[in-house]
Formats: sequence, C-alpha cells, structure tokens
Amino acid sequence: MKKKNFSGLKAVFVSPVLLIIATIAMSGCSFFTNSWGKSFSRDMTDVYSKQSLDKLLELANDPSLQNDKEASKQLLAAIGGKDVTSLSAEEKNTVLKLTISTSINAHTLATTLDNIQNATSGSASSDTVDAIVNGILDSFEPTDISAFATLMGDSASVSAMDPVLICISTICAATQIAKENNLVDADGVRDALVDVADHGNTGNTVHDAAEAIAGSGNTENISTLETIFGGFKNINFDAEIISGSTLREMFPNP
Repeated sequence: MKKKNFSGLKAVFVSPVLLIIATIAMSGCSFFTNSWGKSFSRDMTDVYSKQSLDKLLELANDPSLQNDKEASKQLLAAIGGKDVTSLSAEEKNTVLKLTISTSINAHTLATTLDNIQNATSGSASSDTVDAIVNGILDSFEPTDISAFATLMGDSASVSAMDPVLICISTICAATQIAKENNLVDADGVRDALVDVADHGNTGNTVHDAAEAIAGSGNTENISTLETIFGGFKNINFDAEIISGSTLREMFPNP
C-alpha cells in the first residue's frame, strides 16, 4: 500500500490513552492487600465463565481487577462469550476501555504520560507524538478481541460507542493480528487504517486492508478485521478528539 502522512492520525491516541493512565493511577491501594487480589492471582477463567454479563461488567469497573492484567484479560475473554450487543452505550465503552487497557503495556503507559500531557497542551513535536504511538505499538500485548469484533459488527453499537475509543481499539486489534502475521511495521497498520477511513478513495477495499494485515489465506483473521474495519469506516468523523480537533481532520477524505 502507498505510504501516507500519519501526523494527524497519531493525535487520535492522545485523549483516550491519558484517560486510561489516569484510571490506572487512581486505582489506588496495593492490589495484593485485599481479598479480590488474592482471588485474581489465580486463573479465574472458570469462575468468570459462570458469571452473568452484568456481573462481569461490574468486575470490569473494579479498581482491584484493573491492577491485574492477566485477570482483566480473562474477564474480557469471558465477556466475549456473552451477548455484548445488548449492553448500554456506557457498558459498551467499558468493553472498549478493557480491550485497550489489556492490550497496552502498563509500563509504557506510565513512561509516556509526560509526552501525552505535552501533546494535549500543544507543546509536543511530531517526534514526541511518534514516540507515543510507536511505544504503544511496540509494547502491545495480545488480548481477546472477540467482544470488540462483535460490537463492531453491530451498526447500532458502532453508532452508540465513543468514536475515539473505537479508533484505539481498532489499532489494538489490527496490531494483534499484524503481529500474528509477523507484520511488525507500524506503518503497515496505519496504512490499512487510513485506507479504511478513506472510504475507498485510495482504491483499496476493506478486504484489501484486512488482507494486508492478516496475510493472504488467513481467512479467520481477515474476516475478523473486515468486521472491525467495516464498523470503523462508519464512525462519526465529526467527533472531537481534543478541543477544536475532530476525527474528520485526522483522516484524509472521510
């Protein structure tokens, strides 16, 4: 695919990532000093599988669980086995936040906080924003994206969810599949996403973008990305990312 200028696209990452960092920072108490911590220190897959969707969403908002990456991943996988399209808009956004927070290394989030704060204040250079995005992509951790894919395949859910969170979750899902295909070049992920946001103006279809990341013949991952990209191209591009800047300005010809 043709390389493009991604300086605008990188700004998409600023606000949601700062929010996630703040959530982690405010979660407070030492994780392993409470009873939930003792439970989360073991494999909770079987326990989660027996919980209702309402209970799983309640746990997703528990600060103690948010401090345990592996338990959060197990929780997200359990949520993926439920009917997530029945959730409220706020609950769907919680699923997106969980997808993001289990995908991005907490150390990277913490060490890039100053850069993100600079970016939101308008004092960051393009190199600073480069460092933020590449740091996130480089530290990416695999997570369960089935719940996110299900939501992105439901037009009502796409309309209800936060467009900025959708953008970040889409990057996380695309990066995961790219790494499974040994495509570790961040430009490849960005090329595909910009092609989708172009609504076909580049001549590349959603299928082309999905195949470029998943690899020819990887039908399952291509299908997953087609679903995700199909929802992404229909998000509200007039949504504000940061004050005075909308998604329409960040992507070419949406």
